[in-house]
Amino acid sequence: MINEDSQKPEIYISSEEIQQAAVRCADAVNHFLEDKSGGVVLVCVLKGAIFFFSDVLKHLSQIKDCELDVCRVKSYENDSSTGRIEVLLDCKAAVEGKHVVLFEDIVDTGLTLDFLRAHFEKRGVASLMVCTLLDKPSRRKVSVDVEFAAITVPDKFLVGYGLDYNQKYRLLNDICVLTNSQ
Repeated sequence: MINEDSQKPEIYISSEEIQQAAVRCADAVNHFLEDKSGGVVLVCVLKGAIFFFSDVLKHLSQIKDCELDVCRVKSYENDSSTGRIEVLLDCKAAVEGKHVVLFEDIVDTGLTLDFLRAHFEKRGVASLMVCTLLDKPSRRKVSVDVEFAAITVPDKFLVGYGLDYNQKYRLLNDICVLTNSQ
């Protein structure tokens, strides 16, 4: 467990690198949506992905017939995955027969993404693309498909740019690791 009192954020991924990743993600989403018809729903997984989602939207060109929505799930307590997924806010958009692009901040154990993928597939989506800013494959507990991962990271606890530790550090412009300041 992280000792908050003795931690200070140290930049791991700069805001410039994050913006480059958002452009790459937008390019991947634009390519994915090129030949799609029947409506598109872009879904942000709150709270962590909100900054990434917003930055990617600025660079999308293939947005015809597009709807934005959000969902919110909880799977972490402090700095550990609980292994349980709790839906705090479900996507309200009618996604049946539509192409859904799901935006995540980080894919870690894969449990949340596995849950969300099944959740949206049960709702009858035509297709589902997952875009994540960060991918941490070394922590996988289940195998999941991630159609686009902007940055692969090692097993470090990261904060900033939407990522938090107990709701702190989300508003940092960079992605940081917490280092011992003593």
